[in-house]
Amino acid sequence: MIKYRQFEPVIIETREILTEAYTTQSHTYHEFFLIRSGTGKHIFRNQEVSFQKGDLFFIAPGEPHSFLIPRMAKATLIKFSDDLRSLLKTYVNKWDIDGVVMANAKSPLNAYVPLSTEDKVIVTHIFNAVEAMKDQTMLNEQLILHQLVSLIVIMERNLTDRRYPNPDRLIVDQMVKHIHKHMKQPLLLTSQHMSEVFNIPATYIGTYFKRHMGQSLKAYINECRMVMIGRMIRKNNVPVSVISHDFGFTDESHFLKTFKKFYQMSPTAYKKEVLS
Repeated sequence: MIKYRQFEPVIIETREILTEAYTTQSHTYHEFFLIRSGTGKHIFRNQEVSFQKGDLFFIAPGEPHSFLIPRMAKATLIKFSDDLRSLLKTYVNKWDIDGVVMANAKSPLNAYVPLSTEDKVIVTHIFNAVEAMKDQTMLNEQLILHQLVSLIVIMERNLTDRRYPNPDRLIVDQMVKHIHKHMKQPLLLTSQHMSEVFNIPATYIGTYFKRHMGQSLKAYINECRMVMIGRMIRKNNVPVSVISHDFGFTDESHFLKTFKKFYQMSPTAYKKEVLS
């Protein structure tokens, strides 16, 4: 697997992909990419999603993904660092925008972001505007941030489908937000507590969640928790004992056992592999 590193705050590029099988890759930056032309499949977490012109994807750092492209495809990429992401988050909070955290702004099963016909047009204009600033990103950093905030808002309204509300879709979206908000408060993520919050019987809430998300409530919570822990281990020198306590594990031994089951290696080996 190829791992790409980026040290600049933001890089914007349009790239042609000519190979039949685009090598599995991960990277140290956040990435939006818009398909400009061509068709193919994007593979993420063992899920394949077909794409065509106008489709939008968002990839978080450290997430392996690949493409299957029969002929040729072209995509515009907006790649930005964690520092720029932190500044972006400040913008969203400062303006009190009903947006989502970048790490969670994606479909649970793939990085593909479904867009309405109208929003596909708007997203294309946003990418065109950002691409026009690619040669002077430092000078245009504030303008680029504004465009990224616009992308977040569009992602939010499409992922929650607020303009064409489906009651079940909205409830599941609220459940997902509740999970991410209280990831370090396991007592608030039990079936019993969530059944009270969302007025769904505790005996049915797991089935209800799986029917709409494709995986069980317990599995989704565990996956999100372990992905978050993996990011902490990659980016910070936080002791295992602190992480174990922060995420509500009964003890350090339980944490290590859970981590190894998910990543197939110890936290030390995981960090060493990521940095290699």
